[in-house]
Amino acid sequence: MIRIFCDGLCEPRNPGGTATYGFVVYRGQEKIYEECGVVAKGENATNNVAEYTAGIRAVEWIRKSGLNKEKILLMSDSQLLIRQLQGAYSVRSPRIYPLWRRMQELIYGLDISFRWIPREENKSADALSRKAYEEEYLRERKKSAESCVILRELGNGIFLVRGRHGTYEVDLENRTCTCFDWKVHREKGFYLPCKHIIAISQRKEEEGKNLKFSFLA
Repeated sequence: MIRIFCDGLCEPRNPGGTATYGFVVYRGQEKIYEECGVVAKGENATNNVAEYTAGIRAVEWIRKSGLNKEKILLMSDSQLLIRQLQGAYSVRSPRIYPLWRRMQELIYGLDISFRWIPREENKSADALSRKAYEEEYLRERKKSAESCVILRELGNGIFLVRGRHGTYEVDLENRTCTCFDWKVHREKGFYLPCKHIIAISQRKEEEGKNLKFSFLA
């Protein structure tokens, strides 16, 4: 049997954040494939869109890989996704309906069933969707860090940094910042550096390179 674990998220807010997906495929007890990626950003990004996309990408991969003749079990901790695919819930959202239709096209002719599982049993897919989000977050923040201005060092590794929306204190040693972006992600369990931390880290790295170059010269 082919078992698929799917998950999706939309962070740091839902809707309107960055939606990502992840899925893992097992054949028997062997993991044969995993994938994750970004779905959407802004007004079209929601948890439900991310969850549906995870299922769609997984079944697309099943068909491309020639496994469509096997018995398939698709699992997710999204009750909306599973109940709608089981036919227990109606599909009313204009945003979800095209995704539901796409899934119906993909599963046509397949020996596939759907099962809701608690979040604790979906850790591998959840980890992949979080990985996709973290990678996208860091890519964006490294770019936006270029606009930050490091005003001065206050002492004990604490810096004053001006960003687009205000001036914040960064504790470089403890990797903390007083900005909202850092706080909201820490509250959600994401241990990610904000653009202000990244800006100082990049400055320190450049200073280290310059010192090394001067010493060698």
